[in-house]
Amino acid sequence: MLQMEPDLVLADLDLPPNGGDLLCKDIKKSFPSNNTFVILACGATAAELRKCGRSGADSYVRTPINPEDITRRINSILQTNVWRAHRVLVKVRVESSFQSEEFFCTSRDLSATGILLETEKSLARGDIIHCSFFLPDMERIRTACRVVRIIKGDNAKQSYGAEFIKLDEHQLSIVNEFISIQRGFGNII
Repeated sequence: MLQMEPDLVLADLDLPPNGGDLLCKDIKKSFPSNNTFVILACGATAAELRKCGRSGADSYVRTPINPEDITRRINSILQTNVWRAHRVLVKVRVESSFQSEEFFCTSRDLSATGILLETEKSLARGDIIHCSFFLPDMERIRTACRVVRIIKGDNAKQSYGAEFIKLDEHQLSIVNEFISIQRGFGNII
């Protein structure tokens, strides 16, 4: 394994011999400070996206990789010198009177009451969305959320604050455990 903590790792999900998802888990385990940003390259199948989500990767890019997109994403990561929460891949299903759509996006922050999502898709304040995500080395969280905040981004992506509507006690304890591990605090209430 690496001796020094890297700032950024870009790996293919199918990286020999064990896969980029296992490499990502090893990096996150070896460097628990969460300062290494891991991007996995994968196809667009639901199975591949689930593997990326379960690995703890901070982001993903679809193959074949567009050099301009990956360069822009890496530059954005390296130029941003602010603390960031652990990011997880989130599957979102939107059902409203004018649209019904399912897509993947990335979380920017997670709390016991909600999640901050980043996506190129358009959502409206008040939209009810159904989120499904894996916290690394933990189980899947599935919950309904309400979009309560919209943050316009500098590029095509926007951020949406979504509050959990139906997070049961078991799921809440999983989220709190994940947050306390990531932030190095005790129990969060």
